[in-house]
Amino acid sequence: MSGLQAAQQAMTATAVRSYPGLTSLELSSKSTMDRYVLARRLSECERKGTVKRGDMRRCSISGRPAVTWWGPDHVVQLGLLAA
Repeated sequence: MSGLQAAQQAMTATAVRSYPGLTSLELSSKSTMDRYVLARRLSECERKGTVKRGDMRRCSISGRPAVTWWGPDHVVQLGLLAA
């Protein structure tokens, strides 16, 4: 892995921790990283365990369904069923 790739992975993980639950396009709008570079680094970071893939939702920028990204410590909280 190159030094640039490692630096981009660190920036990607930091962006996800700073803005949890965003899509890759939304994350790129909050950071200085290109959306396509960010998308490549997200999947690498997912394999390394520094980010987690979340549910899909409609992206606020593109209007299309997209995966959300979360920090590794994110826990999905389920609502309790009414008795």
